[in-house]
Amino acid sequence: ATGAAVVNVPVSAVNAMARIPAVSGNSSVGAFAVTADSSAKIPAISGSSNVTAVKATASSLAPIPVVQANNGPTISAYTTFSKTVGSGVTITLPTANVGDLWVIAMGTVSGQMGSTPAGWTKRLGNGSWNDTSIEVWTRTKVAGDPATITTTANGFTDDIPAEVIAMTVTNQTGVNASSSVSASTSTSTTPHPTPAITTTVAKTVLIRMVSAGPQTAAHTWPVGTTPIASVVNGTSGALSVAVQTADTSGSQAAVNATPSTGSKYSSGTIAIAPV
Repeated sequence: ATGAAVVNVPVSAVNAMARIPAVSGNSSVGAFAVTADSSAKIPAISGSSNVTAVKATASSLAPIPVVQANNGPTISAYTTFSKTVGSGVTITLPTANVGDLWVIAMGTVSGQMGSTPAGWTKRLGNGSWNDTSIEVWTRTKVAGDPATITTTANGFTDDIPAEVIAMTVTNQTGVNASSSVSASTSTSTTPHPTPAITTTVAKTVLIRMVSAGPQTAAHTWPVGTTPIASVVNGTSGALSVAVQTADTSGSQAAVNATPSTGSKYSSGTIAIAPV
């Protein structure tokens, strides 16, 4: 041991005996070296014996891990629109970055929507001149996209109620699946189920939408489903949107939205794939 080091265990003991040399005249004696190999005996432990372990300390530097968040699709912004007169529908698109996904849900009462705007994809729809209807469009934002789009919604006359919720979805790779439309023409239907859907990847976000009329308040949603926005159009109708996460792929059951009063409705569900 050198310096300030202290070694406690093991302890090796060596006993050496050198014979006394006879010295005479001009004789000289050179010092001799004593060498020994030793090994520590294994201690016998019994009763209340204690063995003190040799302490070892070490310093190490662990590499810094690369942590990547696996956030699912998120609705980062939305805008709304409603009308009761005229046919024109001007939708102000919510703030988005290039690559984000726009999702537009549009509901009407006793009317139908105009043609799908250029560059947009119609995911589902059931335009009707007699009952409620819903239509859903999507588009991935590219540089130079306008801040608004214009379409129409009319029936036997231009003066029909219409409601719009436009959403920006981030952290996504596009639409994974879309449902058919669920609908009822009964004026007393309650609840209003949003359709089941089958996804092909895990961690999708399901956007559930329901258009109803007449209606005077927003729908309520069950636990596990998060409301995003509602547009209540006077006493004419209402459009409500909510989301939920599907942790695993496969069949995702229908989810009921409860209206303030029984009414006819149309609803749809789309699934957005994660990054």
